Amino acid sequence: MLTISETFNDYASRLANVFAASSLRVELDNSNEKIGYKIRQQTLQKVPFMLIVGANEVESNCVNLRLHNGEQISFDDIESAVDYLTQACRPPDVIDQQELIQTSIQALKTV
Repeated sequence: MLTISETFNDYASRLANVFAASSLRVELDNSNEKIGYKIRQQTLQKVPFMLIVGANEVESNCVNLRLHNGEQISFDDIESAVDYLTQACRPPDVIDQQELIQTSIQALKTV
């Protein structure tokens, strides 16, 4: 999670707590560096998702997510961002288990 300036550190900290409570790993970069530098450093470290926190996000209570490939996704509310990241960060074995359960349920319905 990257802040545009120190002004938004408090909001970013509260937002990080929400994501952490949802079992998502969060690292907050609230340093004095420029946002371009912060994004570059995270990109070099191959961080898959970056949340950018600035004035627009604080005012509208929304979340802007930047993917490692440079694509940006805007969410109108925090809950939808948490849902997206929870789905995107699931380990493959959990996905396989859920697909197996769905297949088993479908097989039971056809019997």
